[in-house]
Amino acid sequence: MDFARIRYFVDVVKFGSFTKAAQANYISQTAISLQIAALESELGIRLINRNKKGLTVTEAGRSFYENCIQILNQYSRSVSIAKCVDQGLSGRIKLGVSLGMNNSHIHSAIYELLQKYNDVVIMMRAGAPADLRHMLKIVGINMAVALPYDFYSLPNVTIEPLFTCGYSLAVSEKHPLATLDEVSVDEIRNEKFAVIGENIGELTYSHIVVEHMQNIHKLRPEYTVDNFETLNMMVDTNQAVAILPEYMVFPESSKSKRIRLLGYPETVTYSVIWRPAISSPGLANFVEILKSYFGNTYNSTTN
Repeated sequence: MDFARIRYFVDVVKFGSFTKAAQANYISQTAISLQIAALESELGIRLINRNKKGLTVTEAGRSFYENCIQILNQYSRSVSIAKCVDQGLSGRIKLGVSLGMNNSHIHSAIYELLQKYNDVVIMMRAGAPADLRHMLKIVGINMAVALPYDFYSLPNVTIEPLFTCGYSLAVSEKHPLATLDEVSVDEIRNEKFAVIGENIGELTYSHIVVEHMQNIHKLRPEYTVDNFETLNMMVDTNQAVAILPEYMVFPESSKSKRIRLLGYPETVTYSVIWRPAISSPGLANFVEILKSYFGNTYNSTTN
């Protein structure tokens, strides 16, 4: 069976015209008519009736058309998966995400990808930006969803924005501020703040957060911790509060609350970081799905 002939037949039925189908496939009307005739001869059935007023699809032709669509979709998906394997991904996409990210939107995008590439296996792991940067550098992961600061120096890497969010205040459920839904910067000047330190690779991000706090809002960090888990613990146990991106969340078991910050207009932009030059069709498709999903879903719910 010639897949080109199947595609020509599907287009003739879809457009209801030999001429339009020929134009869509950049061949002559005579050539596409001959291809359909050859297909009918091969099958031994009439698919299309031709007359002066145009064409009509036979009952057998309509049945064949519906199955041909499934055949072409399956063929296209099979080719994409084969290319994934041929280009060294072996049907796997290794995805790195920043610690503390709310991954619900990413999971929805993965589900959408698997509807097109259901044989692709998604490997997902969380890590600090320095860890993700190292893994991307040695091709331990194929892409990362993270704040972009630690990735700018990597060669041949493309950084594409996904969404922008503001900051909120994380406090323990036992903290007096936990009864509020929003708080101004002036109301938190005497709080003890904890920030993630620069010794785990988050140099640029940590520096920016501290600069915002100290130089713009006159807030002084009291504690510097070396990982996200310690920060979570200090907030949970009411030892400190923390200013974090709105999209960064503590585990469900956390005993903390997030409060909207008034008068703190700074934002951060989460991005997808990858290398198009060595990507597979599945990976490139996943990037587009992520951009579309966050653009249509996350941004629309935050504006």
